[in-house]
Amino acid sequence: MHAAIECYQKFILIFAKALLTFGSPSHRVEAQLNSLARVFEIEAQFQHTPGVLQVSFGNPETKSSETCLIKATVGLALGRVNTCHNIYRAVLHDDMSASEGTYILRKLLHAPPRYSLRLRYLLSFMICFLICGIAFGGSLNDMWVAGLMGLLTRVMQNIASKSDLSASGSEVFTAAFVAFIARGFASYFTQIWCFTAISSAGVISLLPGHLILSGSLDIAGKNQALGAPKIVSGIMTSLYLGFGLTLGSDVFLLLDKPAMRAIHQASANASSDVTIQGFFKSYNSTSPEDSFSGTFTFLNSTMAANPDIVDNCFRDQQWGWYLKPLPYWTLFILVPLFAFCASMNNQQHWWSRQMVVMVVIACISFWITRLCNLKFGLHDHPDYVSLIGSWLVGILGNGYSRRFGGTAFTAMLTGILLLVPDGLSAAGGLSSNYNMAGQDEYTQSLTLARKMISVIIGILAGVYSSAAIIYLFGKKKNAALVTF
Repeated sequence: MHAAIECYQKFILIFAKALLTFGSPSHRVEAQLNSLARVFEIEAQFQHTPGVLQVSFGNPETKSSETCLIKATVGLALGRVNTCHNIYRAVLHDDMSASEGTYILRKLLHAPPRYSLRLRYLLSFMICFLICGIAFGGSLNDMWVAGLMGLLTRVMQNIASKSDLSASGSEVFTAAFVAFIARGFASYFTQIWCFTAISSAGVISLLPGHLILSGSLDIAGKNQALGAPKIVSGIMTSLYLGFGLTLGSDVFLLLDKPAMRAIHQASANASSDVTIQGFFKSYNSTSPEDSFSGTFTFLNSTMAANPDIVDNCFRDQQWGWYLKPLPYWTLFILVPLFAFCASMNNQQHWWSRQMVVMVVIACISFWITRLCNLKFGLHDHPDYVSLIGSWLVGILGNGYSRRFGGTAFTAMLTGILLLVPDGLSAAGGLSSNYNMAGQDEYTQSLTLARKMISVIIGILAGVYSSAAIIYLFGKKKNAALVTF
């Protein structure tokens, strides 16, 4: 009896460490562990706090308890989250013994990353290359530069992670360096490169969308001690990124005075030139000279927008197709490719049924969200855009888990993460063009943080409402849910 209890306790401890290491949704961890303890019929209590999971096993015979503290380096490996969930369900339903599950989980924890470092560098290039055209209105000419910026960002982050000293505040310097290079490209070559598209896509991997969403879900699950630090950390990262993007652009313009004067002139022209369409009819006059008295009739009541400005980027109508935003039909190719690369970047096996489900859910959510955005004009409401998209992702992901027994969290995550840049682009992108001297970089930082919070609130409302709808009817599941 004591040997069986010890085996169960070992499985709970190794399973808890696997959940933390592979990035399982933190607001569901305690529920999963409690369900295991209930099935194993052992006394246990769990407390998840930032950086550590406390597990206390009770001994009714000696009226004492044993407390274990579990610490792990938190990452994100979707394929292994799915494997952990399958082991969890197999042990709960007596399809696998606890000792066998412990052995498999130990091997999983000591296994190397699924993909090599070079392949992950390539995936970083592809993700930024594709998201530039999908979400930020970049041309084909902008996309390859954004891909190089994404690769550079990944390299700089890997170098910074090797030292605790350099890792502190590395987002500021990385974002500033990307913005500096993007401003350099945008200031020359007759504006064929767009600063907003390149800089926004180049730092997309630094966005703390998953961190803020996880913290919001923790707080919604009444675990304020775990969720509050995540939200604060995510907001500070957003402030760092906004400050870094503005700082890098300003430093370049301070070093290049002609570029600054050109941007000032373009901004002044855009704000002072007004085109009014109509016709003028002069009054009858007996003066031998031409009369300038008469009536001007407006053809329309609104000022026509500049056709050369598309998504905060200058696009001359005479330019070739490779210098203009990509047509909508290309999204049917780019979005599935992006979802595939993003899932691989999150350590999902490329040849699996789960990968197909992830790509399909992400694509359906993106296309329907984009159609709603165009139909109802939600450009100023990123929270509504993310609400619609996350609700669709939740319905499809939880429905797939309920009907076919898959892991809802892994099926939904790629679609959820795609909503973050798409929602930010609906709010004007991550970075903004330089408007005037003395522009407040702190205001720009707060603007990015506000946009991020707005998007996350919409996602939070969508995933909770969809889960409530799916699990409201039908047989209640004995195991804890592995979903958002």
